[in-house]
Amino acid sequence: MARKENVESLDMLLRDLCDENAIFGGKLVVVGGDFHQVLPVLPCKTQREVVAASLVSSVLWPRFIRFNLTENVQAREDPYFSAFFLYLGNGELQTGENDLVQLPMQIVHPSEDTSDPIAELTAIAFPERDVRRSAPGNFTTTAILTPLNKDVDDINATMIDKFPGESVMYKSFDTVLDDNSAIYPPGFIYTLCPGGMSPHKLVLKKNSVRSSASQYPTFVWPVQWDTYDMQELLPESD
Repeated sequence: MARKENVESLDMLLRDLCDENAIFGGKLVVVGGDFHQVLPVLPCKTQREVVAASLVSSVLWPRFIRFNLTENVQAREDPYFSAFFLYLGNGELQTGENDLVQLPMQIVHPSEDTSDPIAELTAIAFPERDVRRSAPGNFTTTAILTPLNKDVDDINATMIDKFPGESVMYKSFDTVLDDNSAIYPPGFIYTLCPGGMSPHKLVLKKNSVRSSASQYPTFVWPVQWDTYDMQELLPESD
C-alpha cells in the first residue's frame, strides 16, 4: 500500500493540474486492496506508526466511498485456507498469553532437527525429476517465499547446484561516480545487493530458469512468474 502522504500528494497535484479545488481535482480515482495484507512497509517502526502512515489515517479517507467485495473468486477451490487467512487478519486466532497462532497441519511440513531445511524445502517445492528436465513450464506454478534476502540467496544457490551441467560465474564491476569514491572501496561495494539487483558473484547454468522480473535465476521471489530458459552462456571476460 502507498503511504498516505503519497495519496495526499496526488490529490494536491491533480487539484493544481486541473485547476479544480475538488478532491483529486474532480477526477475519479479508484483504489483497491485487502487492508489485511497491504499495509505500508516502514522499517523499524511500531504497529501504531505503520497504521498512522496508512491511507485509513489520511484526511482524505472519509471522502472515499467504500465497497466491500462479497466473494473471493480466487479462493473458490480452497475456502478453508481462505477462511483461515481471514480469521488471521482479523486477529481472531492469536492466543492471549503469547500472541502466537496455531497453524493448520495441512500447511505445515514437519522437519527433523538433523535435516537440512533448505534441501528439504526445495525437494518438496521442486522435485528432482522436474529439475533434471530443465523445462521452464515446470517452474511457473511454484515459488518459495521468504522475508530475508539471505535465505533467498541460499535457496537460489541450492537450486542452481541441482541443475545439470557446468556453472559459469560472472562478477560485477561496480564503481562510485561522485567524489566519494575514495570512501567506498570496491570490496565494500561488492558486499551490497539492493533489491532487484544481481549479487556481485552471479552463478548461472545453461538451461536454468530465471524470472523476467529478476536479473538472476530466481526460485524464491514474490513476483508474477514469466520464465524462460537460458540456452547459451558466454564465458566471463577478463
